[in-house]
Amino acid sequence: HRHCVELLLNSGKHVLVEKPTGLSYAETKHMFEVARANDRLLVTNYWTRFFPAIGWVRRKLQSPRLGPIRKVHGDFAFQAAANLDDRFFNPKLGGGGGLDRACY
Repeated sequence: HRHCVELLLNSGKHVLVEKPTGLSYAETKHMFEVARANDRLLVTNYWTRFFPAIGWVRRKLQSPRLGPIRKVHGDFAFQAAANLDDRFFNPKLGGGGGLDRACY
């Protein structure tokens, strides 16, 4: 995403980018530096924050009916493509456990 993000930021646009924001820490840090230099907003699209099930869990956890919460455990899973050449399995394309799933 780096090339497109930098073009947009340098042209004065705020940017909402799909994850992973960058393919490395250095690349991501550089994009945020470009955003700051241009006084623009750069944000990453993490859809789970607004996912209805997450909102439901938050409301339940805040409910006084449950009492004090001591621990919450959750899992995240999905059906991956059977093709190992798919983007989901290729770190160079932003896939793999570290870049595509660990953020959740």
